[in-house]
Amino acid sequence: RRTLVLEETAVAVTAGDEEEGCGTLVIRRWSTAAKPGEDGASETGSVGAEAVTPSVPSSPPSVPSSPSPSLPSPPPSLRCLPHAYLHAGGLLHTSLILPNTRSSPGAEMASVLSSARSILSDLGCTPQDVLSVHLYLADMAAFKAMNGPYAAFFGSTCPPSRICVALGPGSQHAVALDLVAQRGSGDALRHPPPGGTGAGPPLRANLHVQS
Repeated sequence: RRTLVLEETAVAVTAGDEEEGCGTLVIRRWSTAAKPGEDGASETGSVGAEAVTPSVPSSPPSVPSSPSPSLPSPPPSLRCLPHAYLHAGGLLHTSLILPNTRSSPGAEMASVLSSARSILSDLGCTPQDVLSVHLYLADMAAFKAMNGPYAAFFGSTCPPSRICVALGPGSQHAVALDLVAQRGSGDALRHPPPGGTGAGPPLRANLHVQS
């Protein structure tokens, strides 16, 4: 018997789940490790967006078999929302998005943005649809290292508004963020109407300090 390590998980929410305060745990990446005092090669695995529990090699004791409970299959419309909820009308909110590993501020920022891209893509959004970002840094001295991947992700044309907060000592990660997006807004705000006649839609009326 070995220890199962869940390295990356998500909570999938379907219509009606938010009213019940529940969701489906999705295991995206897992590994096994020997228990303390035991030797053995580790194993790793990953799954896609479906809620799947990986099988772990083991040698269970011989016990009389009993019928397994019948569990309902996830609905076909199951969406993987590790930190996000898409409202009617296309408004998207995420909770805190953390890096998948502890590393340098730049590497953690890249990890966070990779997760953010996956969340946005799963819900039909792009980085250009993001309206505002709350950015959290353990140390403001890491701002420059973080800002390179950040600027490359969002671009320099009408980027989202940003509030940067210093968390101070005790933070487990160098970087984290949450965001708000409006699906389809990025393209509409950056391009004039077809034919090039008339004024295009106005740019976002929000605050951004160019960095």
